[in-house]
Amino acid sequence: MQRQTRPSMCLTFSGTVIYFDYCDVRSSSFKLSCFSTDINFLLHTYHHRPTSSTHNYNHNQPYRMLALKLIGFLLAYISFAASFATLSQSGEALTNNTLLLDTRATDQIIGGAEGLDRRRGPISCHNKADAIGPPCQFEEINFKAAARVYCGLYKQKYIVPIGQSYPRKISLLPCGKSQCTFWGNIKFTKDVDNRGAGNGWNYIDYERCYEHVDDIYRSCGGYGGWYNTGYGTMFAECINQ
Repeated sequence: MQRQTRPSMCLTFSGTVIYFDYCDVRSSSFKLSCFSTDINFLLHTYHHRPTSSTHNYNHNQPYRMLALKLIGFLLAYISFAASFATLSQSGEALTNNTLLLDTRATDQIIGGAEGLDRRRGPISCHNKADAIGPPCQFEEINFKAAARVYCGLYKQKYIVPIGQSYPRKISLLPCGKSQCTFWGNIKFTKDVDNRGAGNGWNYIDYERCYEHVDDIYRSCGGYGGWYNTGYGTMFAECINQ
């Protein structure tokens, strides 16, 4: 079987090949370090075994392949469990930090970057250097996987103050022949469509965070960009740093 290369970020299974990634998410700077290993356990499965007329068939081979298969699934499960636990702990720490940021809105808004949504829209692309950083391009699978990791921090619904931003960087991601950074941010400027959160407040959850990621990719490709919404701006960009 031909070796496949997948720049995936999560545990996946494809046919007879098992791919698993170990993701180390560090809550202090929210850097995601991932390395991928693909394991092909079944070079010859039982139903593709050679016939006795053309090959010397080893009758123990199916059992050996089954044993390797079980070991592979066990290793993949352990890797996935460790990754998920690390991500959950980091997400919890970041969630606590986010709630703390609600009381420090003016201190956390990044100067310069917050003006990128000025009088343009609904979508603008990060295809040239700006206050966030120089541009780069992700493959689609890496761009959207990074966006899912970022938005995964908001699995719960949180009430947030107007004027707040929630920027996070996910670094050391594959980007062509180098490594780049995904920069995600949601900036709230209005209390429209806030589902009863009250005047001066709005909400953030996974669905709202990821709502326009596909739109941004369709318009900007791997560069990413930002989408102006009724409540503010959603950023999903590739940063060459």
